[in-house]
Amino acid sequence: MFKIIIPILVIALAAFVGMNAKSGLIRGVADGMLVSPARPAVAVKPAADFASVDARRVDLSPSVQNSMLQATSVQAVYALYNHEGPQAAPAHFVALLAVSQNDETWPVEPDLGFPAIRHKKQDIDGFSGFADTYVLDAKDDPWASDEPALWENGSLVRRFTFILWFYKAKLIVEYREPLPAPSDMPLEDNIPLLTAFEARALESFRLLNGDPKNGGVELPRPKEKLPYPPAGINRQALTDFIGTLWDMKK
Repeated sequence: MFKIIIPILVIALAAFVGMNAKSGLIRGVADGMLVSPARPAVAVKPAADFASVDARRVDLSPSVQNSMLQATSVQAVYALYNHEGPQAAPAHFVALLAVSQNDETWPVEPDLGFPAIRHKKQDIDGFSGFADTYVLDAKDDPWASDEPALWENGSLVRRFTFILWFYKAKLIVEYREPLPAPSDMPLEDNIPLLTAFEARALESFRLLNGDPKNGGVELPRPKEKLPYPPAGINRQALTDFIGTLWDMKK
């Protein structure tokens, strides 16, 4: 009797595991967008003149504030894009979703960890977050450019940050242009330049809500997990990019 039951149980268990593997949550890229089908259900859709360059998943160990822990576990997926077209000005676009794997959460108003030229609350497509303009040194950029001469002096960046899914997920969207050449007017005082740059950043993407309970749309589902980054990636810069978490139990 037991000789019959045991193989049946093994087959049933294998079928159960297989079904769950197929229905498991995969965050990644679908239809050219960075997509998380659930927890949180959101997609980042770049403008039509941005072409996909790379997409990866990565496990990181950022630091935790207000905690005895030195670091915690975060899983992230990201997608990189270049501005393309006959008359396209050089620009990069980055979308990254970082999800805490433990009890730690993301601060409601994230600290950039570096000086911001301009900072404001920002609502986009029903998502509430923050927008910051800052200068990123080339040495602190996690992703090397395929046109290093254009970006060797750094980037002017507009970052949009959204804290989602009960503060467990952090969505970062960045629009980047090569840092403007120095002029007699300090960059932070050049209001026309900054205003035009921030307007271009706002036009570079849309956010799609995939939660049907909150008026969302059905999102495309990534079919496979993204590969891990190449060995040469600057993991410390990437860890700094996502920021620190909080231990809310303290």
